Amino acid sequence: MSPDPFDADIPTAAFVPSDPPETVAHRAAGPGAVALRPPERPDEIGRLGHYRVLGAIGYGGMGLVYRAEDPHLRRAVALKVLLPRWSGDPLARMRFLREAQAQARVEHEHVVPIYQVGEENGVPFFAMPLLRGETLAAALERDPRPGLPEVLRIGREIADGLAAAHGAGLVHRDIKPANVWLEGAGRKVKVLDFGLARGGADPLDHHTATGAIIGTPAYMSPEQARGEPVDHRTDLFSLGAVLYQMATGRQPFTGTSTLAVLTAVTTHAPPPVRELVASVPARAADLIHSLLEKDAADRPDSAAEVAEALRRLELRSATDDTVAAGPRRGR
Repeated sequence: MSPDPFDADIPTAAFVPSDPPETVAHRAAGPGAVALRPPERPDEIGRLGHYRVLGAIGYGGMGLVYRAEDPHLRRAVALKVLLPRWSGDPLARMRFLREAQAQARVEHEHVVPIYQVGEENGVPFFAMPLLRGETLAAALERDPRPGLPEVLRIGREIADGLAAAHGAGLVHRDIKPANVWLEGAGRKVKVLDFGLARGGADPLDHHTATGAIIGTPAYMSPEQARGEPVDHRTDLFSLGAVLYQMATGRQPFTGTSTLAVLTAVTTHAPPPVRELVASVPARAADLIHSLLEKDAADRPDSAAEVAEALRRLELRSATDDTVAAGPRRGR
């Protein structure tokens, strides 16, 4: 696997950390903590830029996420900060800035927006909305197989967000349940974490070793698992893996080690969806399997086509058991 520390980083807007709040707070205040300016009010732990920092809510290999308030606009925000031990590393700073720039290029209701990029005392940070809700990964822990209407809706909204990213020239490269946020009571999808996103001529690609594997093994495409060049169709494979998991309650590719998972991704066909859950409509299962084709040329042509196919499936499933055909395969 690639040694890139961002592989182990927290999602951009993962505002429900896996560690207990007291653990996050302890790690945030420990050795190498971000040097905030002193607090000016009793309810804050310090200041960063013009923001009132209220507490740490997420911690990763390179980044820390704070809950904060923008006093100028009187709105809650999340601040993602590059940890000081990395702030002197030019490549780490470039990658951190690239994440913000990549995410900011995509203006869409299903992608988390970037409010501001700033720096204070040599520590870069960027501000985003403070999301309310949970990741799809957390939701699937409670309910491993949501109902078909929810599977189709979540899949469609992910595909819509990906279509916007692809239209901006970006390939996400790390679509997985932990990078899909379900916002508020309506559980509206927000695609998270563009830390691994790449454009067609990203200079940072030259800093990644040839053949390095970037991403999450259980959801990456075969070409990504082999360390080969990828395009937007790698995200479609990952979306297929997410849809498969939601529809069946299990991941399509598993193994007892990273190597075993990568072998499954590149060589094994997952059990047919309808063998595991017979109630899944045939056309929905066909769409999922088309996304999981080993050859990128055999997958649907675009995220926009996948979104439209899922939209048709939603409409049909709301009225009867017959669903529309999926998008055409690549040629």
